[in-house]
Amino acid sequence: MSDSLLRMHQVQVVRGRRTVLAVTDLAVDADERVAIVGPNGSGKTTLLLTMALLLQPSAGTVQVGGEIATRANARALRRRIGLVFQDPMLFRGSVRDNVGMAPRFNGIARDERERRVTGWLEDFGIAGLADRRADRLSGGGAQRVALSRALVMDPSLLLLDEPFAALDPATRASVAADLVTWLGATSGAAVLVTHDLGEALAFGGTLGVLSGGAILQHGPAGEVMARPSSFEAARLLGVENLLPGRFVRDDRSVIVLDGWGEVRVGGGVADVGEAPVALIRAGAIRLLPIDRPMPEGWSGLEGHVSEIGPMPASNRVVVRRGDRTLVVAVPWSRGWLPAIGETVIAAVPPEAVHVVPGGSGGVA
Repeated sequence: MSDSLLRMHQVQVVRGRRTVLAVTDLAVDADERVAIVGPNGSGKTTLLLTMALLLQPSAGTVQVGGEIATRANARALRRRIGLVFQDPMLFRGSVRDNVGMAPRFNGIARDERERRVTGWLEDFGIAGLADRRADRLSGGGAQRVALSRALVMDPSLLLLDEPFAALDPATRASVAADLVTWLGATSGAAVLVTHDLGEALAFGGTLGVLSGGAILQHGPAGEVMARPSSFEAARLLGVENLLPGRFVRDDRSVIVLDGWGEVRVGGGVADVGEAPVALIRAGAIRLLPIDRPMPEGWSGLEGHVSEIGPMPASNRVVVRRGDRTLVVAVPWSRGWLPAIGETVIAAVPPEAVHVVPGGSGGVA
């Protein structure tokens, strides 16, 4: 990991007597895109400011390009880093002046400075705004200026602190798409912190889960989404069904879910203690009429439909048994949808059941 562009090792940030950030080991490679998702107050901005060398950690080391950051070299290392906040923080000059500020302060010749500024304004679709006052632009235009300003110095690492959070949905999608397009055409690294899971997944690449100042899980986005490492990570990753239970076989291939019954577990089960929780995503469950045969090897959970509501690409169906509920996502394209009050079978494939520790992991 020593050849990583950015590495944080045993980093702690302490405020008063409270540790607000504790990162054991986090590395970002030269061409990697990393999205860190976490709720408000989880330490996202503190993490990014520490990465940007604008916040000195209380303990541990931050390396940029293999060089450990110190007070003496932090300013030089920061030249390799571009930073974009939720607030674009543009000054009253023109768009061209805002984007050209860093090249001018760093002594880049005028012709080269103009080439860079014009290129980035064109890439982000705001060349026609070059002579407009930057502080009077709309949210989307202002954020495009902020991105151009961060990228004009060709940073090795781009850091993004919820840059789309203040934009309306359509503008957010447009600006984010332009950024992802640029990232796909470059070898530069980028780290995005956000509370929006959908935004994090659209960013692509590596996904991290941050809670209470600690990174709970970090890895390829598909793997993290498919196999959360803990109850808390699963909750933050939007797993709809977190069901406590107990194992009934030594090989841990079957778990009895409280109030529901037995469910087969696919794959190996790590040591999760004696209070396991089964994680089942709503989209992995298939709803069947009570008299419909189940696919071979699947488990069936019987209950009645208590609620039906819309989701972005499906219907959200709540199946209830006693005081227990199960959320199922039924695609709009699927022909059969039960009625409220109807008894159904929730069919669960073994590979959709992922087991994590319960107890102190978050199950009451």
